[in-house]
Amino acid sequence: MEAVSRGELPDNLRVAPELPPQPDINQYLSDDGLAKYDYDQSRALAAFNAANTEWLMKAQDARSNAVAEQGKKTQAFTQQSAVYVDAARKHYDAAEKLNLPDYQAKEDAFRSMLAPGIDAEIMALFPEKSAAIFYHLGANPEKARSILSLPQTQAIIELTRLSDRLTLKPRGKQISGAPAVDEPVQARPLRRTEIRFRNKWKLPPTKATPRLTACLNKA
Repeated sequence: MEAVSRGELPDNLRVAPELPPQPDINQYLSDDGLAKYDYDQSRALAAFNAANTEWLMKAQDARSNAVAEQGKKTQAFTQQSAVYVDAARKHYDAAEKLNLPDYQAKEDAFRSMLAPGIDAEIMALFPEKSAAIFYHLGANPEKARSILSLPQTQAIIELTRLSDRLTLKPRGKQISGAPAVDEPVQARPLRRTEIRFRNKWKLPPTKATPRLTACLNKA
């Protein structure tokens, strides 16, 4: 997002103007072109100037439309990026509270099943429960594959049902293995996946970040 704010737009946000073909003076002053004006060069030049003036007006309109469209796409991208950043922050805050020794392994296992960008979409849809969803489906790969094989709308419905079933506080024995998201425990150090995601979306570091970053730099 910082790059976009500096005007450094990715290619998918750039909109090129659709310019009409510019008049070619050679088509007016060639033998065939002059024949249309009874070989009167002044008339041919006047016709070219008129056509070129019309082209300049259409080109200006095309450029203005492109600038407006690019502005809309940039605004939508910035707003969506802000949603992803906030969702990622909530996701990793919740993941820290889980304090599960195998959390990272389960999250990595689930992420490996996802197409690029789907993890961020799930975080945005379920910011308070995405960490629990990642852990649960990473621990239950067959269930994860079953949900991911569904059409998009049905998959979202199933994820919503799963989110509703994952309790925020423990209720007896966790038969399914799904974590209790908001159980108050000591925060764990951030891990590699979290560092990469925070760096990608320019998230502010937590207290654990500098220590882990130093470890990663030495690795």
